[in-house]
Amino acid sequence: MVIGRDQSCEINLTLIPDIKTSHLSRIHARLTLTDSGLTLTDLDSTNGTTVNKVQIDKETALQHGDVITLGFNEFCILKEDREDATIVMGKLNMKDWNSADSAVDIQGFSGSQTVIRQKFELPHGWEKAEDDTLFRAEKYTPAKVAELVSNAAQKQQGARAALVISSGLIESEVFLLKPVSTSQHWKIGRSPNCQIRIPDVSVSTIHCYLIVKNGTWGIKDNDSRNGLYVNLKRQTKCILQDGDKIRLGSVEMFFRKAKSQGA
Repeated sequence: MVIGRDQSCEINLTLIPDIKTSHLSRIHARLTLTDSGLTLTDLDSTNGTTVNKVQIDKETALQHGDVITLGFNEFCILKEDREDATIVMGKLNMKDWNSADSAVDIQGFSGSQTVIRQKFELPHGWEKAEDDTLFRAEKYTPAKVAELVSNAAQKQQGARAALVISSGLIESEVFLLKPVSTSQHWKIGRSPNCQIRIPDVSVSTIHCYLIVKNGTWGIKDNDSRNGLYVNLKRQTKCILQDGDKIRLGSVEMFFRKAKSQGA
């Protein structure tokens, strides 16, 4: 995985908030994940690459806790040894390195894409989420989320809620939720056995559970490595409201629900 500030890089550091780009090369370094572990190679960058304050000139094996410096940016390698191993780079100068706020998925970041804004009517039983200023500057506006839900709902009738993925490898995918009983739960995680599968290294095997009981929706963390966040606040469990923004590791999504069970 190539790291740098060029749009072709699998890990495009210019897409990460607060990154200092002035001393980063367009193609700066490469991370390689093999059966024996993670390695880092400098790609003839102008200002070099260091591991634990030592400049490297060849492929270098990385260990848990190693500090990488790229330009004026420092990162720490965090590696889980559990079966559902999650590998992340944590930005330094953070009080809590375990926080998903400091996590960078080593699978990289996809470049931003142009969004053509167009009004789409939601299907019967749905209503627009409140235009919260917290999300106003984002690509996934309430209108964009409404468009994705509308398109998906036309193919599958009777859904009572939906998760709209807004980042990561399956960005723009919509999971429609159609309970078959008054009390039901869905597993969300990286495992193929999850009803809602998120193929992302920052997401645990079974990261959390989405729950509905008598029309009330909630979400519960499953002791995940990178945590569960709802509207930017870390949660162990909470009730979900229409339009809530959820983050699992580095993957973000919106929760939408139908206006009423009888709609």
